[in-house]
Amino acid sequence: MEREKIFIDMTNGKKKLDTSKMDEWTPEEVKEFFPDESEYTGIQVDLIQHKDFYLKVTLVYIHETEKNTYIEFEAQNRLQNDIRIHFGKWWMDNQEFDLSQRTPTLVPTKLETIAFSESVHFMFMESGFAMEVDILDATSHEILKAYDIKIKVYPS
Repeated sequence: MEREKIFIDMTNGKKKLDTSKMDEWTPEEVKEFFPDESEYTGIQVDLIQHKDFYLKVTLVYIHETEKNTYIEFEAQNRLQNDIRIHFGKWWMDNQEFDLSQRTPTLVPTKLETIAFSESVHFMFMESGFAMEVDILDATSHEILKAYDIKIKVYPS
């Protein structure tokens, strides 16, 4: 099965900020890099919008004690049978992680939305992330759809 490629560029309208020169930043640049908590929506992006299911990133955050980056997802299955979301390799900037041995997430049918998260041992994203995502039939484990998704978060 050929993998569908999806590229999402979240950098439109953003400029690259040199963090080594933070003491020279204008107030606007400081606010762009450190937005007010009340205004900050985080990284929220629709990854897959298909008539039969959707997958969305709802939050990306770093757990500094664990030194892990967590990505929270929301998914909905509109098919008649249950599906599973299975991740293969992930890339945070240029570092590769293999999630293929993790148990795929079950997404039951009935139009219900579920939330789940995955994490990798990585901190301080500088450009973006990418992932392999397979949508499997929950019973037969047959791949229904396969995706390579790349998200550019920060300007280069």
